[in-house]
Amino acid sequence: MRLLIAALALVPSLSFAEGITFEDGPWIAVPAGMIYPEYTSPEAEIRAMADLDGDPGVTTAEEMQMIATLSQILGVSPIVN
Repeated sequence: MRLLIAALALVPSLSFAEGITFEDGPWIAVPAGMIYPEYTSPEAEIRAMADLDGDPGVTTAEEMQMIATLSQILGVSPIVN
């Protein structure tokens, strides 16, 4: 138990977050300095996952098959070129 408390003390994002209660439910305070990545559309994320050759400017036939498969698995509407 002491080890767990010591580990939590080393992680500032967990040890300084406090619960806040509003009318619509409990919320967790965002730690100072928290950085969020820029939002990308699901289609853009699927294209990034399917980039097999490392060149995002070129979409090969194999990458198109991967895009179609990922779109079906992840439940995203098909991409129209």
